[in-house]
Amino acid sequence: ALFSFSTGILLSPDMLALAGQFFGQTGYSGILIAAACGLIYLIMVNSFYRLADQPGHDRPGHAKDAALFSSFAGPGAAGLPIFIKMAAAAFLSTGFLVSSGFVFNEVFVYWFPNFGFAFILLGFILCLQFLKDQIRQYFQLGFTGIAVAGLFAIMISGVWNTGTAGGNNLPTADLSGNINLQWVILPLLFFIGFDLGGFHSRTPRAMRVTLLFMALILISWGITALAYVPADKLAGSSISHMVTARYVSGQTGRIIMGVIVIFGTLAAINALFSDIQAQIRHFLRLHAVPRFTFIPRLLIIFLCVLVGLFMVKGIAGEEILETCIRGTLILWMLFYGWCGSLEAVRNVNSPQKGLYRRMLIPFFLMLVWGTAIISLILTDSHPVFLITFISVLLGFFLAAGIWLNRQSLIQFKTTHRSEETQ
Repeated sequence: ALFSFSTGILLSPDMLALAGQFFGQTGYSGILIAAACGLIYLIMVNSFYRLADQPGHDRPGHAKDAALFSSFAGPGAAGLPIFIKMAAAAFLSTGFLVSSGFVFNEVFVYWFPNFGFAFILLGFILCLQFLKDQIRQYFQLGFTGIAVAGLFAIMISGVWNTGTAGGNNLPTADLSGNINLQWVILPLLFFIGFDLGGFHSRTPRAMRVTLLFMALILISWGITALAYVPADKLAGSSISHMVTARYVSGQTGRIIMGVIVIFGTLAAINALFSDIQAQIRHFLRLHAVPRFTFIPRLLIIFLCVLVGLFMVKGIAGEEILETCIRGTLILWMLFYGWCGSLEAVRNVNSPQKGLYRRMLIPFFLMLVWGTAIISLILTDSHPVFLITFISVLLGFFLAAGIWLNRQSLIQFKTTHRSEETQ
């Protein structure tokens, strides 16, 4: 269950296309860069679980959010993680659905409108959110399983074809690549969302294994792409995943990738929506938000309506949507960096000895995420708009968090007084 939710965003069409561009730009040296970024996430897992080690909390995936953000970062930041995931769900889902619609139209049914199929997927995902958690988990396992099986089918086909006559004439990929800071930072995006399955794991080991498997998928796909597709073609294509599948297995590979795109989209969006619902319910149990404000399923309906409006208004495929997606991913990275700062605060307040040793990893994570965020903003094609977008969202999230915290305190005091009166 943890793996099926955590890998959702990695299996999405946009991330698969970005992975192809990354390996096309960096060559085989991108394998080492991707492995190093995966190692950073492995280090961060320990921080997540050390932060979650709080009295009265037995769910590491959520205690790290509500309890710690309330304790160390103030009331305004208590809801920051969930607001960030809501923004990511709105913008990422729009991009994923439109990509799936175009692939369905071009690969399977030419006469069917691409936006029509995108709305069908959106409606299907919305219906899933009204099912029991366990049933929705089975669907998630199916979505992820089909997408991963499709990827490995293409990769195994690539290995098999290297022994044939056609495989001996493979294009030569650029081994060195053109590497700058932007491309060194980029693989950090591929592991974003690994925490979406946090509520299914009570031990850090399961999350580490999941991260290792995510790295295996990413690196194996990169090796396959570089073995068959010229590096410049990978780097310059916005549909590098479709190009790679066609180079490896022809029309069959193209059809398999079409299936991967559709089920990867379902896996990514369902993982986002399921995590949002789970975290809201946890916040309600902790009295971190007032009960009249966050009703999980109504909030999911609102997000689906918002995604539908984005598609109707035609921002899908526009540069503004791509910039907003990058902004929400940067905010998600900010959350990861914030976790490092919270652990640093906890270590300072801890009576245990060895403060400098215990502060090493938190400061390292803060440095990594700070450098990554600044680099991604400065190298963006629209840095001013990106900074404005992030600032507005962050300000709104903090203001909403403060208001929700105050309302929850008022509601808690009113309930407590009523109980005392009785």
